Order: sequence, then structure tokens, then C-alpha cells
Amino acid sequence: MVDSEDDVDVPRRQKVVRPRNDLLIELDDIEFKKRFRMNKASVQRLSELLVNVEEPLNNRNQPITKMNEILICLRFYATGSFK
Repeated sequence: MVDSEDDVDVPRRQKVVRPRNDLLIELDDIEFKKRFRMNKASVQRLSELLVNVEEPLNNRNQPITKMNEILICLRFYATGSFK
């Protein structure tokens, strides 16, 4: 026999996704260079050269932008960690 308490549907918590910052706009040139070891113009040019990295087609699962992917990669190369 199945206990009636097991049949109760428990509502799931909503997933909370914080808005992502646009670091090209948010950081000044000096802070940007400290963080990524490249200036903003070089990163924008690099973004143009990376044609294989495509922008997401929709907003499903809150994808990151091409520029954020590049900045995450550069930050990892500059520091050796994701912090």
C-alpha cells in the first residue's frame, strides 16, 4: 500500500540567474587591462577573428555571449584560475 504523503507534489524552487555584466562597458581601460592582460580594442578584434564561436540562437538555458566566453578564456589564461 502506498502512503498518501508520498503522493504530494512538492513545488520546485525557481532557478535564480543573475544578470551578466558587460565588462567592456563596465570596466575602464586600466582595470580591463589589469584583469585580462589585453586592451579592449585587441579583445574586440579577437572576437571578430573567432568566427567559429557563434552567438546563441535563443535564450534557452541562459547562454553566455560570445564576448563573455572570450573574456572568461582570457581571464583563465591571464591568472590560471576562474576567480
